[in-house]
Amino acid sequence: MSHAALRPLITALAIAAAALAAQSQTAPPIKPGLWQIHTEREVNGQKMPDASERMKTLSPEKRAQIEAMMK
Repeated sequence: MSHAALRPLITALAIAAAALAAQSQTAPPIKPGLWQIHTEREVNGQKMPDASERMKTLSPEKRAQIEAMMK
């Protein structure tokens, strides 16, 4: 067999092996209930304030302009 004829066969076998490996992995059990997600943003090692915190420091005109754009 030539190399060109083996490529599709090798690709199919690799896909089948990946599918079997993915199928054998099981996700951890998720318990029902209330969930909360907390994220923090960092830029150059410094924590970034929330958008609500930044909105408090804006002038009333600028805050109104941004709120109008968000609607």
